[in-house]
Amino acid sequence: MIDSLIIAYAIALIFSIKAYRKRKDQALPFLDLSSVRSHKGALAILIFLGHLRYVTDSGIVYPYMAYTGYLAVSVFFFISGYGILSKHMSDNTYSKDFLKKRYSRLCIVFIIVSAFYFAARNIIRHENITLIKAFLMTIKDSSLVGNSWYIYDIWIFYFVFWLLMLFFKNRYSSIILYFSVFLLTFATLLICFGYGFWWFVSIFNMAIGMLFAYCRDKIIRIYDRYRFILIALYAPLFVFLFVYYCKNTNGEAQSVLMLTVMISSSILFVLNYTLTVYLFPVKSRLLDFYGKISLEFYLLQNLFIEIIPIRSFISNDLLFSLCVLLLTTVAAYLLNAAVTCIFKRPPKRNHTSPHLPEDILIRCKD
Repeated sequence: MIDSLIIAYAIALIFSIKAYRKRKDQALPFLDLSSVRSHKGALAILIFLGHLRYVTDSGIVYPYMAYTGYLAVSVFFFISGYGILSKHMSDNTYSKDFLKKRYSRLCIVFIIVSAFYFAARNIIRHENITLIKAFLMTIKDSSLVGNSWYIYDIWIFYFVFWLLMLFFKNRYSSIILYFSVFLLTFATLLICFGYGFWWFVSIFNMAIGMLFAYCRDKIIRIYDRYRFILIALYAPLFVFLFVYYCKNTNGEAQSVLMLTVMISSSILFVLNYTLTVYLFPVKSRLLDFYGKISLEFYLLQNLFIEIIPIRSFISNDLLFSLCVLLLTTVAAYLLNAAVTCIFKRPPKRNHTSPHLPEDILIRCKD
């Protein structure tokens, strides 16, 4: 019965397809802002299903959802890399307010969510977490906020990208090269310090996103000309690696081989994603909605899945999943709306006083 969630998710994806791109048809959008929001919505739901799997184990297909989280996050990294380099290439002043624009909303959302987790884990779970302990939990790879490692990675990557913009300015190929070197160094350090594989297994796709932004026109020509050959190449390789991962692990990366398989499958999943959305442009109001609240939805979901004891009141897997989905969606929407109000710019004031009649203003000028 829980498998019906996957069926509903697949149906939503199918109905979000709006067209099929024929050869030499460049009128349809590809990785534009409006369509990417739908993509983020679909990915946010996929991550939710993957995390939900840790507290539900019924179904035929559903048990494999636990292995899909790193794939969805891979595309999020790709979208981030693609977006920031595309913007930098089209705007020479992009570095000026980059950190302010990228950090401000992200930090406020994270602080509010952290307060929710801090209260819930102390009041409901009686964990007696102090502010100092909450800080130390982050350093020791056990963050107060569930699954927030992605936010820490993004903070670091944005800062490094900003530095590279300052040093290399319009040398986009150099930015991609040195950012890739940094990602390799960062992953190596995380391995040396014993951090979990999820901190770095998907991050290389951010550099791939930058590469796509830099070579966008060339890639479009390749996709247009060799679409069927690439489908025959991308899809089977990804399926082989992903099935190998699912069959030979319990969700952990126990060896260098398994890490290689995971990193390779994440890159192939991203390549399949880019080719799929190129051929089948996606647009959906439902997915747009979840794309708009994807950050809040991602951070809040674990609060309802594991921290708040909803499971103790609902034993049925499907009902529990639907309840958690509803609560997470409502909470994410309300938080998004509240933060949007904080950042909402006040309307520009007219230089002429709205309280004086027009004829009086004319006489004053005379």
